[in-house]
Amino acid sequence: MAEMVKSTTSSGPRAAEASPVTRFFRATEIDTRLLGMIGALIIIWIGFHIITGGLFLTPRNLWNLSVQTTDIAVMTTGMVLIIVTRNIDLSVGSVLGLCGMIMGVTQAKILPEYIGFDSPFTWAITLLVGLAAGCLIGAFQGIIIAFLNVPSFIVTLGGLLVWRGATWLVTSGQTVAPMDQTFRIMGGGAEGSIGATWSWIVGICACLFVIASIVGSRRQRGRFGFPRRPMWAEYFLAVLSCVLILGAVWIANSYYWPINIAKKYAETNNIPWPETGLDIPYGIAVPVLIAIVVGIIMTFIATRLRFGRYVFAIGGNPEAAETRRYQDPLGHRAHLRADGHSRSHCSGDLHRPPQCRYELAGYARRALHHRRRRHWRNVAGGRHRHHRRRHARRARHAVAAVRHGARTCRYAAAERRRRHRPCRGGLARHRLPRPCQVRGALDMADQRTPLVELKNISISFGGIHAVDNASVDLYPGEVVALLGHNGAGKSTLIKILSGAYKRDGGEILINGEPADIRNPRDAKKYGIETIYQTLAVADNVDAAANLYLGRELKTRWGTLDDVAMEASAREVMGRLNPNFKRFKEPVKALSGGQRQSVAIARAILFNARILIMDEPTAALGPQETAQVGELIKQLKKEGIGIFLISHDIHDVFDLADRVSVMKNGQVVGHARTEDVTKDEVLGMIILGKVPSKAIPGPGAMQI
Repeated sequence: MAEMVKSTTSSGPRAAEASPVTRFFRATEIDTRLLGMIGALIIIWIGFHIITGGLFLTPRNLWNLSVQTTDIAVMTTGMVLIIVTRNIDLSVGSVLGLCGMIMGVTQAKILPEYIGFDSPFTWAITLLVGLAAGCLIGAFQGIIIAFLNVPSFIVTLGGLLVWRGATWLVTSGQTVAPMDQTFRIMGGGAEGSIGATWSWIVGICACLFVIASIVGSRRQRGRFGFPRRPMWAEYFLAVLSCVLILGAVWIANSYYWPINIAKKYAETNNIPWPETGLDIPYGIAVPVLIAIVVGIIMTFIATRLRFGRYVFAIGGNPEAAETRRYQDPLGHRAHLRADGHSRSHCSGDLHRPPQCRYELAGYARRALHHRRRRHWRNVAGGRHRHHRRRHARRARHAVAAVRHGARTCRYAAAERRRRHRPCRGGLARHRLPRPCQVRGALDMADQRTPLVELKNISISFGGIHAVDNASVDLYPGEVVALLGHNGAGKSTLIKILSGAYKRDGGEILINGEPADIRNPRDAKKYGIETIYQTLAVADNVDAAANLYLGRELKTRWGTLDDVAMEASAREVMGRLNPNFKRFKEPVKALSGGQRQSVAIARAILFNARILIMDEPTAALGPQETAQVGELIKQLKKEGIGIFLISHDIHDVFDLADRVSVMKNGQVVGHARTEDVTKDEVLGMIILGKVPSKAIPGPGAMQI
């Protein structure tokens, strides 16, 4: 009962103020857009039923419609992905006809010469030939569109003409006959249906699958602490789904074989013909089952695999999909504890050198844990970690140590010393610095070496020097504000650091070492995350998918772990915007402030070492702006360096430690916010006048 109360009251005061209809749809999570399309379809059906004098909505007509539209349904599952990616395929009908004719000629003229007619392998070989032909045609057109950048409209319009002519060429304009018996089953009709009994079995299995899915989804939500639907909503959805499934089966079983076909069937099987006739239901047609299976497979590809995730991301925002199309360079993964909270760490190779101070600490912890875990697991099981001859006697001592306890501890101690002796090269397998040495080295590194240092950066577009000999640095746990009027070059300078632009001259140093950053992927390798002024979020997917776009979490089966990603997204968004609850809605349905929150959360999800924020509060309200400010202060405490680009001088003085002012592509000067006033900073921006406590740059006004 407490669980039900928690579920029904989780939406807060707003749910109590909403209308009953709104509360109903919110509780059941029914997609109102899908409901609108179904309503429109029902209105059309009722209209046709009235026009035809009551002949449209009959079992016979509905069964025939289901069979006749199966090929369109299968084709539509692929066309949806094409349309979502903002493309079009005008040749789909010609390709469908060409593949069909190729399959017809294969099973009627080619295969009978080798394996005979009506062979049990005819249908399988023919089906593979048709699939191969379709894949080759699709790959040919796709290569032209993707690699030659020819618009899909032009390519498929040409394909419409070419493949239509190829269809006539394959058959020479003649009818292909006869058809293989198995193909007649795949086409529907009296032979191509499964009958009443098997139809009810399929319907009951589908109902059980729906119920199991609802129960499993509820358990998953409870496991990770997600808000769950009320129990009455769960029962309603289960009952509604079962009624629709069993109703469709009932309609399919209400259509009977024609009398002539039924008589022929009775004579063949020695069934006496009753006076009232023999009613044999068609049941669900085989092509309908094929369409359902194809629909389930395509839905799985679109929603549970990374390929489908990128299809929808490209449709929502191609720029976002392109900039996020990379594997996490430092091997970050988010793992969930039993309480549903997430933690991020580096799970790469234990023997590769650490690249940052945060990774060094995690490296030490992982190596120590790895060493202990592997040791005791091998001791208990007597496993041979290395060469069998080299450690042939280890298993006996290890098992004895475990069985006899302290009496033979010396064997386990000797075994441990031997297992962790130096390798062939003379180096210990896990030689790690002591914690005090690590802290001392990191403190010295922080005092001497900037986290980022841009030296004499220059870039030109034609004859315009967008950035001219600019130098800026950033230390860990510091916020440096880049200021200047529009066109001053601050955004261009930041895009060079983030890999969006390639510099013409200058040098970039990360932790005192030269960094070769040529594209956004290179920037990710150094822990550089960017929040652009134009938010690069994919509009067609939800917040969790945006946060993990390019580095999705997967289950042991290789499918997307949406539950784990949503749990991590809820934790990160809780830090940024505790009032954010719209995790299941596409980003395009969110407000400007909520979209900004998603972009910021995506940047900080994997604990970036260098964060670039371009006008992060431009589209936010006062409350969300204050939340972003608190978040920036929290990131400073964690040692993250932040470049802040903002036109709000008040936010700059509240958040930044230093300011670097640019004018006409050059750096006017650098100053600490505590050493200058707002008026002096405005003078640097407008006039290029550098105050006495600031460090002048190449763009400073000469007095």
